[in-house]
Order: sequence, then C-alpha cells, then structure tokens
Amino acid sequence: MNKKVMTVLAAMMVAASLTAQNQPQQNQPAGQKPPQGQQQQRQRRPDYRPVGSDNVKVDPQVEAVELARTIRPEAGSTRKGNNPVIFMIGDSTMRTGTKGNADNGQRGWGYYAVDLFDTDRISVENHAMGGTSSRTFYDRLWADVVKGVQPGDWMIIQIGHNDSGPYDTARSRNSIPGTGKESIEVVNETTGEKSVVYSYGEYIRRYVNETRARGGNPILLSLTPRDKWNEDGSLIRYNVDSYTPWLKTIAEELDVPFLDFNNAGSDKYEHVYDKKKVSLMFFSDNIHTSDFGARDNLATFEKLLRASDIKLKEYLLPEVTYKSEVREMGKSVLFLVGDRTMGGDNGSFGWGDAFVKMLNKKKVVVDDRTQSGLGTRTYLEAGHWDAVYESVEKGDYVFIQFGYDESGDINVGEARGVLDGNGDEKQVMLMEKTGRYNGIYTYGFYLRKYCMDIIEKGATPVVISYVPVLDERGMLADNADNYGKWAREAAKDAGALFIDLNKEAVDELDELPYSKLKKLFVGNDRLSKRGAAVMAEIVEDEIDDLDSRMENILK
Repeated sequence: MNKKVMTVLAAMMVAASLTAQNQPQQNQPAGQKPPQGQQQQRQRRPDYRPVGSDNVKVDPQVEAVELARTIRPEAGSTRKGNNPVIFMIGDSTMRTGTKGNADNGQRGWGYYAVDLFDTDRISVENHAMGGTSSRTFYDRLWADVVKGVQPGDWMIIQIGHNDSGPYDTARSRNSIPGTGKESIEVVNETTGEKSVVYSYGEYIRRYVNETRARGGNPILLSLTPRDKWNEDGSLIRYNVDSYTPWLKTIAEELDVPFLDFNNAGSDKYEHVYDKKKVSLMFFSDNIHTSDFGARDNLATFEKLLRASDIKLKEYLLPEVTYKSEVREMGKSVLFLVGDRTMGGDNGSFGWGDAFVKMLNKKKVVVDDRTQSGLGTRTYLEAGHWDAVYESVEKGDYVFIQFGYDESGDINVGEARGVLDGNGDEKQVMLMEKTGRYNGIYTYGFYLRKYCMDIIEKGATPVVISYVPVLDERGMLADNADNYGKWAREAAKDAGALFIDLNKEAVDELDELPYSKLKKLFVGNDRLSKRGAAVMAEIVEDEIDDLDSRMENILK
C-alpha cells in the first residue's frame, strides 16, 4: 500500500478505535456498520436486462427531424429561395434499406451529409435507395430525381455495389461490365418484362449528361470500401477491371469531377486502422456500415472534398479541428476520460483533481475531459470521444474510467445504459428522445473501441475500474463480478493497461467503520475531497506496478 494512503488510513483507524472504546457494544447506533457476524455479502448492482424497443413514444417534433434525414423527399422540395440543392443518388451504402432509418443497425453515410454544409445557403437531399444498381436506379427512380435539378445544383453520384449478378432474374440489377456503348435486350423470367441493359459506364454517362442538361453539376465518387481482404492481408479494392477505373474513364471522357472514395477509405482501413476496428465500421455484414462506419465514410468524403478544387466545397461549414489546449512543447498530455468520480460535480470531488498534484510536471500535463452523467456509450454519442481521439498524439496517455451510468435504461428516460459484458453482442433500439434507431453494444465493446483508437494514435490507454460506492448497509460494494471484470477483460483484449481501483479501494478501506468510511463520500456514490485524495493515492500506488510505458509520469 502507498505510504500516503497508509498514513491517512492509520489516522482514521486510530480515531475509529478511540471512538469505539467510548461507545456501547449493544444497540449500535443507526448508520454504523453491523457487527462482523451480522454482515451480509456486499450488495451488487442488479443484473440489467436491456429494455425492449417496442411501444416507445417518440415526440412528433423529434420524429419529424428524423424523418427529414431518412425519407426520400420530392426532388427539389428542400430548396430555400434561389439557393442550390445537393442531390445524392446511390445505394444502401448511402441510404440503407427502403426506410433509411437504421432500424436494422445499418446506416448509410448520406444520413449525416447535411451536417457538413451551411444549410442557410444550400440544402441536401438524399435520394439514394438501398438495393438499387446503376441500372435499376436509372430505370425506376432517376426521372423523379433529375426533374428537380435547377441551374447551379449539385448531383453526387456513388453507385455500383449491386451491379453484378444475372440480367434477367426477379431482381434483374446487373449492368454490362465496363464503359462501352453496347447493350442487350433481356426478358425478366419472373415478370416477362422486356428491357434494354447498358454498360455501367453508360448509365454513369447518362446521369452526368442529364444532370448537365438541366444546369446541374455532377460529381462522381468511387464506391465505399468493404471489409473484405486478400490472402496477403491487403484490402480488396476496385482498382483493376472494376468500378473505380470505369468511373475514372467516364470522368476523363466527360471532364467531370471525380473523388476516389474507395481508395481513400481503403487506405484508412488497411494502413491506419486495426482489422478489429475495421469490423466496427460494419453491422451484420461486410458491406453495410454501422453508425461508426457511416460517420467514417462521411469523414472520407469531407476530406476529399476539402482537398479538391470543386466549388461545392465553398458551401462546407468551417472545418472543426481538435487539439489539447494544455499541450506544452516536449511534454506528454494525460487525458482524463470518465464520469463524476474522476472529474467531480455539484459539490463532489473527482480523484483526478488530486491525482494532478502527483504528476511529474516536467514530463506530463493533464487535460481533463471528464463529463458527469455520461457512460461509455453516451460519452461517445455526445461527440466527446471524437474530440479526445482527434486531440491525442503519439506519446500521450488516456485514463478511461466509466461504469456508474451504464446500468440504467437504454432507450427511455435518461437512456444511458449499455448491454452487459465484454462481448460483441449488439442490439438495435429506438431512442425515445431522438426518434433514432441506434446500435447498442456491450460495456466492454465501448472500452475496447476507446483503447483501439488510442493505440492507433501511438498513445497509451489505461482502463480503470470505477470507484466503489456505499450500499444501503454502509458497506463498500465491489464490482468484481460485473463492471470490474468486464473492464479488465476489455483492457486485456485491446492491449491496454489496467488498474483495478475498485478492488484495491475495497481491499484497503473495507475494514474502516462506517462513521469514517462515510467521510470519503458525499451521499453514497460521490467522493468527498478526502475520498478523492484517497482514491488518487491508490491510483498512484497502482501506477508503480504497471509497465515501462508509465515511467516518469509521477513525481
């Protein structure tokens, strides 16, 4: 045990002993721990069962906002005055399924496209439709889209995932490979309907030429990457005899802007992200993106557009950049990521405040990114994690401690819960407050994602089990069978360091009488100034037992 902790606890134990000598042994006052023989097993948080997503009453106004992001509007109906409109056409990677609302956990990146642009000057309409190919979109949907185009509008074209397969079966989505002018007449074997099929490149030509005929500006994008790999460990791309070179051919032929989305996204998957992280980008298969993947594809599009000479970029909102405001030359930054027990709030203290005083200020500075009332999932959904991720640099440290706000309702009320465990289980649920369908993962899943992100940046993640609370009997409740266990497993799986603060605190403090133990807390689950100092001392003591990555950060 750390000497400072021993000093604090020794003083408290002496005081407790003197107090005990002057008190009767029977009729123990209320609030005091029961005698040893009467102690029961520590209370643990009840097992949580995810609430169902049925019968959730979504506020009509919230629902209207969600529908605006998911429905296919009448072409041009979002136009404000004489402002231009961005039309997006594509398949399920841009707008998943028929509803486009991610009720199956899959989300197309077009859902978030509106967030990139200044909607006071331009509007965004996502006309993509899941399951369509260049051929079927043109035959069935294109006429209704292009009629809304006016001079100065923009047409973003990214389609092709469904262009392979038979020509004449029930779905009949295939286009002729290549960019040639040839065509074939086919008869649908199910409906008996006759149709003419053209090449992939010819359909792209038609989209471009017909957009320009109405004064619009087409932009071609190669396809979103898939989670498919070659035997040599490289990602399968569309670079040879496939969609990317065909699109390049049309772009050069018609002098239309082309953004190589596939290669840009694939470069991240192959050279930046761990394969486990790549799998997080998809939901249920290796084509359709999860919410993580949709946001990542949006970032790919934004980066490509900003780096281009396409005038559409003039309508982008100012670029958001993140950095640590406390960073100093030659020093590492230690980011604190967690809830109120690490950062404190409303009269309580976080152990992180006391821990700052123990650091070697010549080597490291602290950036407190804690957020009271948020857990692993909600911290991420609120955008706080993205800000940390973008701010972290090689050689930094990130302490991660969550758990207090994980076991409540998932999709109603405060909606902060997650699934139990450290596995890969996931569930799609409708959120009462937002009207959105979200993919919900396990507690350990979110921790593993955080750790993978930090390791990717060349920094060191340290997962910390959460501070113990006082149960209704005045006893410290450990989390050895739930959150502590899952946190340990997640850290190990991700290759992160782990400090079992909960276990160490219970082991070192559990013999204190309630009258002294209570002074470490404000209420039962918030730390007092003294409690924060004690927890910080335990963390300091545990750091000494970690590996060489933590050398020199302490005084």
